[in-house]
Amino acid sequence: MNRIIVLISLFNLSLFACHAQDYAQGIIYSAEVKINGESKYELYSETGQKLFDNKVDWAYSNAWDWIFIINRKNDLRDVYNMKGIKLPIDSIESSKSVYTDLNRIALKKNGKWGFYDKSGNLKIKHTYSEVSNFKNDVAAVKINEEIFFIDSNGIKVDKKYNPDEYNFSDFDIDLGMYDFSSPNYKVIKNGSKKGLSDAKGKVLVPAEYDEILSLKEHFQQVTVKINGKYGIVSFSGKVLIPIIYEKVIVLNDYLAQ
Repeated sequence: MNRIIVLISLFNLSLFACHAQDYAQGIIYSAEVKINGESKYELYSETGQKLFDNKVDWAYSNAWDWIFIINRKNDLRDVYNMKGIKLPIDSIESSKSVYTDLNRIALKKNGKWGFYDKSGNLKIKHTYSEVSNFKNDVAAVKINEEIFFIDSNGIKVDKKYNPDEYNFSDFDIDLGMYDFSSPNYKVIKNGSKKGLSDAKGKVLVPAEYDEILSLKEHFQQVTVKINGKYGIVSFSGKVLIPIIYEKVIVLNDYLAQ
């Protein structure tokens, strides 16, 4: 089966976040529905709890497990934590990737970049036309055509700019639903139907599904497909997210393995 991919810019995600911790604290699932031909999304935790009462136009996450909710009409973002509680941040135009072990994230508002801490407090004002991520406690910034460095308090630092070490770009990764292979688990079959067992043959998910996808081994969950729709099932066989969606992807997939 071909994997189903959603391409997301690392303006939205941190590619290298896993260097600071092995797993996310939880999973943020995004489940797609079609309404009058338009995609909307319902967000769930790994327990199957909906994070928001209403469907959203689009959402993405980062290495801090912040959830950025995008309003399709104006392309602006409000920011929430992974419990669905709003942070004191709104009307954001874009975001840079961030590492789990840092305490500054670059967000763009009114055409300028500024930096916030993990609690969502503005620590460095929206002043810069371009910024890099923080590295070794400094970040490269640009005002007009001048490039210089600042520390985590926004104070200018005397340091020579090296574009190979500090640059203003981010990277792209793809998220989606994938076939999987694991030495600890295997797909079992009953005719055309599929399920999941452990390596010793103990059935974890009964062979009742058309496809078994996107194994989340640490959280003991898999994505399943039946009758063209997708949902999430635990290794106990419990349906955590109803199997009614066009797609179900993990927004913090870079950590939620």
